[in-house]
Amino acid sequence: MKTILFVCTGNVFRSMCAELFLKKHLKEKNIKIKVASAGIIAKKQEIHPIVREELDKFKIDYSKHKQRKVTRKILDSSDIIISMAKVHQKFLKEKFNTDSILFNEICFNKDEDFLDYPDILKQTKSKKKADNYLKKAIKRINKGVLNLIKLES
Repeated sequence: MKTILFVCTGNVFRSMCAELFLKKHLKEKNIKIKVASAGIIAKKQEIHPIVREELDKFKIDYSKHKQRKVTRKILDSSDIIISMAKVHQKFLKEKFNTDSILFNEICFNKDEDFLDYPDILKQTKSKKKADNYLKKAIKRINKGVLNLIKLES
């Protein structure tokens, strides 16, 4: 069975959401593909309350999600590795000599990073704008994985 791995920094927002959305949509369509996620740092942290709220709206159960750090074993068990940003691609290449495709590239045909909450906070210096970004980003991740399913079909 094919395995898709999503990689981000902390494994509590971007890669986690991509994993959970893809699992949900694959199950609904009865498509058998294994899906996983991991972070390049994945230091212990809570899922942001807005991420939880937005996932609840989609009836996505994140309660069993366990943060994990990317390892050689995880990479070797994956057929397709999708990085959320170029920094993740660079990390995987340098540390594990492993290639990955960018999420926005495979899902939206755009060669650009899928930014994290702290990136937006730093850019805008506004918690309100960063919080709004989270809401839009989760919808965009959902749309992206739906595009990914179309590619896989």
